[in-house]
Amino acid sequence: MLWIVTFMFVVPACIKLSYSQIVQPNFRSSDVELRTWNFRLFLSNCLSQCFFVDPSLMVMNSTSYAHFYCTNYHPENLPLVVSLSRNISNKLLKLSTYQVNETTTKIKLHSKRFIGIFYLFCYTKDNEQRGTRADVIVKADAGLLRLARRCQVYHRKYIKCTIRASTLARAIQNGFSPEIEFTENTETRAYKEDYEFLKNESTDNYLVFKLEPTVAGQFPAGVKMNVKITLPYFGTSQYRFDMTPTFVIQPNFTAQAVSKSKVEIHLVSNSPPAICQQAIQLKSNATKNRTWKILQPGRTQYFIDKSLLHTIYQVCVRCRQTSNESYSQEECQDIVLSPKYNSWKNIVIPIGIILSIILVILAPIRLYIWMSEKKAEKQPKPTQPAAETLILNNGNIDKCSTINDHCDQVVFDNDSTSISETESPLARNPYEPMSFNFLS
Repeated sequence: MLWIVTFMFVVPACIKLSYSQIVQPNFRSSDVELRTWNFRLFLSNCLSQCFFVDPSLMVMNSTSYAHFYCTNYHPENLPLVVSLSRNISNKLLKLSTYQVNETTTKIKLHSKRFIGIFYLFCYTKDNEQRGTRADVIVKADAGLLRLARRCQVYHRKYIKCTIRASTLARAIQNGFSPEIEFTENTETRAYKEDYEFLKNESTDNYLVFKLEPTVAGQFPAGVKMNVKITLPYFGTSQYRFDMTPTFVIQPNFTAQAVSKSKVEIHLVSNSPPAICQQAIQLKSNATKNRTWKILQPGRTQYFIDKSLLHTIYQVCVRCRQTSNESYSQEECQDIVLSPKYNSWKNIVIPIGIILSIILVILAPIRLYIWMSEKKAEKQPKPTQPAAETLILNNGNIDKCSTINDHCDQVVFDNDSTSISETESPLARNPYEPMSFNFLS
């Protein structure tokens, strides 16, 4: 009987908790609440829902659904807003919302092979502080690891190994922190235990690691390395691979255009000697397969096929040594043909355009000056008054012109206090002594 009573009370409680799992905020107090429901996890999570609740975390598979209910207990006429902590394409993860009532919004997450970690936020509009969040983990099987290509030695100082890990690589790029361990199969280690995970060089499919040898410059063949990568909720993947490397040569060269269809390449010799190749093509076609030609010793000039004016070309060089298995990454430089290397039309036309612009600017100015001169010629010239001199002559005053030697006598009339002028035949000598006769 006891187990029947327990089943009657405990199981309904498990069902209720499994259906209305409350996702409480860990970082702020809020009037907004998230509840989750995942029927697939009901049977496996019943006991954990009853006794070991972790309500702020939602774990789902890469091809599954998850449902949330977001409720605002003090709506204050502000709608609820739902968002994610990262931008995720709808092709990988679809977010849908449905209004249940005035206070509750239903949230549906559909993962379409997305792998990673993100936050689901629910808050009132224009007030993110009054909200809550759920931590969502989308997991998958760890999958297999394999070496993408042979490890490469750079500058004879360190080695890089690229491992294909399509599932784990995507998870790491989307927020997971991995636990990685490298171990060798030899008693005397060829490489240091400390490694560097190059996340910036890694992609959604490849993981790149950098290791340094214990003895500088020595990269022995036949070393077997085991890599072990562990991610929470994903499990562990291990892989054993051969560390026999290839050596990467960094080509050192300069390229410049010397004519309309000719480019000059100067390559610094490698030691030991290497065989180098060049590829010249339009930069717009740089992503397409290049046509490689061997750089002949002593030759520096190479022709460009179908060259165009002001077109950017890309010159790439790669090298390899025959003494060991080595190659170089492609080193590329951009060049632009200069106008002086092209036909006379490309010189005359720009000069003609410049001269035309100058004429267009100067023509109105010259026309304005010419019209101003014509207008000035039509206006009458003002008569210039003759210079006059007043001379005191025997009590009279003579007004004489210095231009026509003509004098007029100014006579004072005592009765009327008026002044009259009488013509004088000749101006007096200014140096002759003057006498004054005052009229009474």
